[in-house]
Amino acid sequence: MFFAKASANCKGKIDMTGGMAMSPNNADSYLDVSGVCCPVPLIQLAKTVKDLKPGQVLAITGNDPIFEPSVRDFCQANGHAVLEASTDDQHRVTVQIRVGG
Repeated sequence: MFFAKASANCKGKIDMTGGMAMSPNNADSYLDVSGVCCPVPLIQLAKTVKDLKPGQVLAITGNDPIFEPSVRDFCQANGHAVLEASTDDQHRVTVQIRVGG
């Protein structure tokens, strides 16, 4: 299982770190783009999905106001399935995606 944390301010300064960690609901991969403004979360999502096999599950967490609809649009346009979306008490949205083939 792969975990990555992307952090940036809205001016585009990005810091990516990776390591092994438990991800939400036992997804195969987890990407946290909280604090990063769109379109950067979608760029990171596209890069991460390329490393996954069809059928694997990615959980991605973000807090940009347009994060969830942007992820849903990305999935629809690229043949991936949104399995679940949930919001935590800090207004971060986690979307689980099944990678399409």
